[in-house]
Amino acid sequence: MTLPWAKASFHRGAGQPDDFPPTPWPEVALVGRSNVGKSSLLNALVMQNNLARVAKTPGRTQAINFFLIDQRAMLVDLPGYGYAKAPPDVLKNWQQLCPAYLQQRDQLKLVLWLLDSRRGLMPTDDPVRDLYEDAAYKVLPVLTKMDQMKKPEQEGVLKHIAHQLSGPPFLPPVGVSADKGWGLKELRLACEKIIKGVSVSL
Repeated sequence: MTLPWAKASFHRGAGQPDDFPPTPWPEVALVGRSNVGKSSLLNALVMQNNLARVAKTPGRTQAINFFLIDQRAMLVDLPGYGYAKAPPDVLKNWQQLCPAYLQQRDQLKLVLWLLDSRRGLMPTDDPVRDLYEDAAYKVLPVLTKMDQMKKPEQEGVLKHIAHQLSGPPFLPPVGVSADKGWGLKELRLACEKIIKGVSVSL
């Protein structure tokens, strides 16, 4: 089963926790390092080329952006983290804004945690991983840019990440390529199960 998600639209940007919209819909958040391909993947998931802006310079997205899907769910794009050259005020904003969302948002049901398949887990991922402790939502590791690796390498990195991120709240990782369309069916299925309130197991 795949979803057309043809009615995806920008709902609101939030620069501080008070700006989070008081909505009734379940939320699926995209989290990842700067330049990991979040905007490209979001656009590919909803099959719209320009719903989320794809910045040429990492660290440009500084707000949490909420996208309404078919009047029944939200895709939530968090600012990228780990960009060393980001201005201090941008780094401070991430440290205040994103933990507030990940630790306090009742509507959040699933996090798509994007990791560059060529690099795997890095030290900059550790603070984010800590935010998932005791989470009531599921975390699905999503390995991006898989088309840039050979098949044996793809299988190896998936097994390695599955070993590193085992147990609650983590689901088995999924490899994707926004350019090739790989893995989008699995992501849409996981999101749809969350939207319908069904237990997710891939």
